Amino acid sequence: MSTPIPDPDGTGSDAAEDGPGEPGDRPAGVGPASTTPSPAIGGWHVPDAGADVPEPAALAVPIIPEGPAEPERTSRLSEILLAVGVAALITALGFPLGWLWSAAAPWIPAEKVPRAAVLAQPEQEQIIADEGWYLLITVVAGLVLALLAWILLRRHRGVFMVLGLAVGGVLGGVLTLKFGHHIGTHHFKNLVANAPVGTQFPAPVNLRVQQIGLWHHWLPYARGDVLALAITATALYVLLAGFSAHPSLRGPDPQQPGVPVYDLPIDGYPGPGTEPRAMEAGTGPSIGGATGPTGPVVLSSDS
Repeated sequence: MSTPIPDPDGTGSDAAEDGPGEPGDRPAGVGPASTTPSPAIGGWHVPDAGADVPEPAALAVPIIPEGPAEPERTSRLSEILLAVGVAALITALGFPLGWLWSAAAPWIPAEKVPRAAVLAQPEQEQIIADEGWYLLITVVAGLVLALLAWILLRRHRGVFMVLGLAVGGVLGGVLTLKFGHHIGTHHFKNLVANAPVGTQFPAPVNLRVQQIGLWHHWLPYARGDVLALAITATALYVLLAGFSAHPSLRGPDPQQPGVPVYDLPIDGYPGPGTEPRAMEAGTGPSIGGATGPTGPVVLSSDS
């Protein structure tokens, strides 16, 4: 066999035709670079043999889709003032709610005894009905108020709005009890003082499961059914905020729309900090059930 004589000048026929750095320098068996884009295999773009590998910045990476438009947040002072206004509004609703409770709930039959009035019967279902009507009215009011606060005042959402619902709910529940019980109380006391013994007359609505007073004679507190309005309103508002698609109470979102969040995966789930790199043909894993052709395949790896 004859041994080929190398060209001392390095200017063979192939090199002369292709020139240095041209396709003639490619290994044997590798065809010329194609200008036609290669098809995507399993979601990956596989360049032809000899094609330039794109830079990591040029890789097609997933983009965060734009979420639902979020209402613009307001200043802290405006949130505080609005929360105070919401608390005052809910407190004022105690007047119509108390009137509604007095009109819907049954009055308790009472009987005049010397210098007092007692229940006409030892156990009366009207007492339980008064409790049920009060809870029904205040719970429904709490649900409606929480929905309105979330729908109409979402841009003012925050801790202060929750506190406004809580404080206003407690004050509104107490005022509902006081005003509803006050309706007809003057007439009831007049009958207790002047009616003949044995006379039966209705007593104003009242709650048994409630306690309102001052702790250590200076700190106000409330217990029992009067907290139903506050508990319902705050619980529903917190649930709406917790399951909302808007980034509530978390400050600016570091992942702004249009910023890549991860690189292309190989196996498993993509993770942050992956560096894209080029792997030689035949050495990388299969992509979509097929291996890449003769050429570099751009992949990303955690290693």
